[in-house]
Amino acid sequence: MKADHPQSGCGTLIGSGIAVLVCSAALLTSSCADTYAAEGAKSGAVGGAVAGAVLGIFTGNVGGSMLAGAAASAAAGAAIGGMTPKAPPGTAPAPAPAQGQAGGGTKDPKLLERQHELENKIGAANFDAARMLALCRHSSAIELARNAYKTADTQERRGYALMIEAVTAEEKGDSATAAAVYPRLVEVDPQIGSADKARNAALSGVLKVQQVRKDYGLPPTCT
Repeated sequence: MKADHPQSGCGTLIGSGIAVLVCSAALLTSSCADTYAAEGAKSGAVGGAVAGAVLGIFTGNVGGSMLAGAAASAAAGAAIGGMTPKAPPGTAPAPAPAQGQAGGGTKDPKLLERQHELENKIGAANFDAARMLALCRHSSAIELARNAYKTADTQERRGYALMIEAVTAEEKGDSATAAAVYPRLVEVDPQIGSADKARNAALSGVLKVQQVRKDYGLPPTCT
């Protein structure tokens, strides 16, 4: 899991929150939204998935939001990069793009609006960093996440940047880089609790990002 390119979604709140925002930000089908919306409701999410309604928003838990945001924005980067999610078993394949239309791209104004909403929420710099993570471009993702942290104008966006860096480093196998991030995450949001809990959340984020890649027909891990 150390390549920089590919071969070809705090406690229950964090785990379910990542799932909700991964699904929504990936701009997946309504079935995905339905799958995770209920799970998100149980964890304290006050919004649903973008594919079914609007972006999930977490009540008063910046830590939960930032942890979800890392995986969510990565998923969005994958979608915007032109990847098409696999159809569920038993469903008809999606129609081919019309002549003159870029394959995998979307001109659906609602999806584009949701994309912009997500980018506005986490910041363009974090959005770009997460896209690199989705595409297994780990070195680029870490560099962009660090730049995003330096230019962030809110604690929430600083948290997104730190978690993107941590998730990326964990997937890359760079435990030293990841370990250096976790105390800083706790400083940004003490509600996370401890560096150990921050690491557990980042490892969960790695799994969610890998699931998103799989859903979009890419190898889930970076080799």
